Amino acid sequence: MFVGGLHLGVAGAALATVAAQLVSVVLCLRLIARRMPQLQLQRADWAVDRRELAEPLRLGLSMGFQYSIISIGIMVLQWAINSLGADTVAGFTAAARVDQLAVTPLASFGLALATYVAQNRGAQEWQRVRHGVARTTWLALGAAVVLGTIVMTVGTPIVRLFVGAGQDRVVALAHHYLIINGCLYGFLAILFLYRNAVQGLGNARSPMISGIAEVVLRTVAALVLVRLIGFTGVALAPPLAWVAGSIPVVISWVIARRKMLATEEQLRAEAKFIMIEEAQVPLGDGFEPGVLREPGSVPQV
Repeated sequence: MFVGGLHLGVAGAALATVAAQLVSVVLCLRLIARRMPQLQLQRADWAVDRRELAEPLRLGLSMGFQYSIISIGIMVLQWAINSLGADTVAGFTAAARVDQLAVTPLASFGLALATYVAQNRGAQEWQRVRHGVARTTWLALGAAVVLGTIVMTVGTPIVRLFVGAGQDRVVALAHHYLIINGCLYGFLAILFLYRNAVQGLGNARSPMISGIAEVVLRTVAALVLVRLIGFTGVALAPPLAWVAGSIPVVISWVIARRKMLATEEQLRAEAKFIMIEEAQVPLGDGFEPGVLREPGSVPQV
């Protein structure tokens, strides 16, 4: 409406985005007001507690820094792409749009898992944390296979919608990019899942290291691979960054999982000990096990 109907151009696209977000906010507030009294804010909720602010601030700063340095890596890669010519820039831009549509569901798996892990961490339900992460991993990997297949099979016709007719070289470059990335979406799924799972456990350091690893690999791809193998280096940059970023968070998850198993084993041992203690019936003074006495009789002293 803003672009095609009112002909507002770029400003219309921006207005459409803000309008869509405003409608979403209004609908969410309406739902909270009608059906979710537990989410309705009271005056006491606005009181500032420094201890309650410390944890979100610690995690928030880490996440903000992480995404900032990832953006820096993307900018460096974009600089390298610009040096390859206008067709390469157009091919990368068109492929990136299709790629973004495909990876959004994988990112949603990660965001949902972060909330799930954080909630069960607060409830000390470590078994649910482990099982949830394991099952979500299989779901996300399956989704990665499906999305990768879709991108590799129908990605090219979608690219043609963005670039128009007579742009065969641009389409070929975009197709090349989508083939390489679509085959490796599984690594991106692992990165999204385990980065968010570790963040849900309150670990801010490993995701930040993961972000640094991503920017390093993107920079290496921009400065080295693009010069050596051209656009193929551009296409390989994201998967290499996914693999490098996954290593720190997967290691952190493995360590955290072992701690969960040790905690569960300790809790089971303590529960077993308590059950044994409760099952033992205390004997009164002067009574011997296995000896029956007449009612009202008094033990001999």
